[in-house]
Parts: sequence; structure tokens; C-alpha cells
Amino acid sequence: MEKIGHLKLVTIEVQALSDPQASPNDQPGRSISFIFGLGPGGLTPFEMKLWGKGVGEELVLETKKLDMQSFLGHNLLWFLPDTKLLQYPRLRVEVKGIKQAGDREVIRAMAEITEFGHGCSCC
Repeated sequence: MEKIGHLKLVTIEVQALSDPQASPNDQPGRSISFIFGLGPGGLTPFEMKLWGKGVGEELVLETKKLDMQSFLGHNLLWFLPDTKLLQYPRLRVEVKGIKQAGDREVIRAMAEITEFGHGCSCC
């Protein structure tokens, strides 16, 4: 079974949860794809939580006490432009797909991450 690790193209379904007993279908989910481990500062805390997970595995993140920008790091880019999802106290994350990223995908993602860190206050 493929596991999340460096330079894997990872697809996750992220869903906001308002309380611990919330059904996964209470809030709409969002599919996000990104290349794991490309951050300029190494793995983000978010990526560390995902490390080694396989397709079908899930985790619930308690987010209300987290600084989401620090927690997600460059991965915040993949949540833009609509970050309402990040305002909930919990996020359910399910791994939907894992595959080796191609060279072009890696280069494209690195360019997007570099542009994201361009220093303006728009992000």
C-alpha cells in the first residue's frame, strides 16, 4: 500500500466539524491536492500529521487553539482563496489518493509556493 512521503502527490478530502460528535456529512468537504514535503522550511506540522498515512486513513485535527498559518505553512496556499473551512474548531482529513509526483508537477508546485511567499499582505 502506498504511503504518504516526500514528493508524493497527495489528495485529501478536508471537512469542517463543529463538534466532536458531528457526522462527516454535516459540512461540505473540499478536495485538496498537493505535493508532500516541498516546503522551504521542511515538513510543516500539518504534513507531519499526514506522514505515513495511506489511502482511506483519516484523522481529526483540533484546530481552535492552533495558529493555522503556522500549522499549515506553505500548505495554506492549497486552501485559498476560500479559507472558511479553517475557521471551524476541528477538521476531518481523509487521504483519498497518493502517487509519485512527476517532475513537471514538482516544478509547478515549487513555483506556486515561491510565488505564495512573495511578501504582500494579500494571502
